[in-house]
Amino acid sequence: MEHSFNLVRGKFTAQRGERYAVDTSSAPIVVDLPTTTSLIPGEALFFMDSGGNFSKNPLTIIASDTTINGTATTLVLDTNGDSIGLLWTGTTWRTYE
Repeated sequence: MEHSFNLVRGKFTAQRGERYAVDTSSAPIVVDLPTTTSLIPGEALFFMDSGGNFSKNPLTIIASDTTINGTATTLVLDTNGDSIGLLWTGTTWRTYE
């Protein structure tokens, strides 16, 4: 089954199970992770730099009601070409590449 990327160019709230190609050519972008009350363990999200601009305009990922890798509430992608996956464990978002 083919799964396409959602192209985004501004602040957004990620939806469960989606993949995002993030275009920060104009400005940095902030993404809010979905609230954890709607998630089941094993759900994943994926973000990638669609234009190679993260070093100039980073992507900031915010977990408002939980953590990322057990401690952080914010993750910043600031290297051109960066991509990252996030897996909901039931207690925290875990990163994978």
